[in-house]
Amino acid sequence: MNKLQYSCFIPMLISTAIENMPSELNESLTNVRQLDLQAQNILDSLSETIQTFFENCRFGRLLEYEKSTQILNITREYERALVHCKDKREIVENIYSTYRKLVRKLDIELEKFRMELEADNSGITEQIEKKCTGESDNNKFEGRTLVIS
Repeated sequence: MNKLQYSCFIPMLISTAIENMPSELNESLTNVRQLDLQAQNILDSLSETIQTFFENCRFGRLLEYEKSTQILNITREYERALVHCKDKREIVENIYSTYRKLVRKLDIELEKFRMELEADNSGITEQIEKKCTGESDNNKFEGRTLVIS
């Protein structure tokens, strides 16, 4: 492999590893959005219910058993919202765990690749990294056009 092939291999390795993740990630994030929306809808409706409940209590419009029943219903609705939030948290923790595993895998692959490069040509990885760092420093955005110097 020549230097150009080496410098092109790393981005290819990263994109290949990440290609399989987006559909799973998109599905998980969609589930998080749906759970968040459901929880927020419950909380929005509860806000109005609670306001009405306290107004009725203040003016003595409810009997004791009606108060107890409404408090029980409000508590159940909060518990439903809490379940959605717990489910959402579990999904996000799974996303984070998957992300960490992927990063570890990429780190291992990158280290293996560096070792192979160093076995063939001592000091080559440092030269390639310097060149890549220099190229990324020379790439500048001007307006909406990428200018590579």
